[in-house]
Amino acid sequence: MGGEKAVKWAAAWTGFPHYARALVDALAALIGAPEFVLVAHAHHATKNVPLRCGVLPTVVQPGQRAVAIDCVPDVFLFSGWSESSFLKIARTVHRVGGCTICMGDNIPEGTVRQWIGRLAFRAWYSRCISEVLVPGAKSKRFFGYLGQPSERIHSGMYTVDDTIFRAHRDCRD
Repeated sequence: MGGEKAVKWAAAWTGFPHYARALVDALAALIGAPEFVLVAHAHHATKNVPLRCGVLPTVVQPGQRAVAIDCVPDVFLFSGWSESSFLKIARTVHRVGGCTICMGDNIPEGTVRQWIGRLAFRAWYSRCISEVLVPGAKSKRFFGYLGQPSERIHSGMYTVDDTIFRAHRDCRD
């Protein structure tokens, strides 16, 4: 175990709902506290409340184009791919060879907006997104439609308490 490099990671979330806090805390328990946690459009209940790992999320103002960070993480987990400050960090992480994980719960609806989004994703967003984390099959189809390779789309975005919710053996993604 000696000599292993600790993974520097960070998260950025739009809204920062309770399941987001649970996911960040679970990751912190597995690999250590994040370097930073950014929150845009913060819910009143999440402002100024430290995570269990001791990190206090930094609130980003809506539309803020850039956020000063102390380090470039190895892994950047983010939601809200329309947040320009999050995308700027994702581009930086990707440019230096880090892994960016975009979270999305969008589903295919066949709208003109999604068709235009498909072009934007292929032309621009895909350049700074390594992997995608989604809640299930419909979101996998959506990100596949956008152009994300299927082997780089993973489910498990929403976390639950396994002591309360148990998977039924007939349950599918």
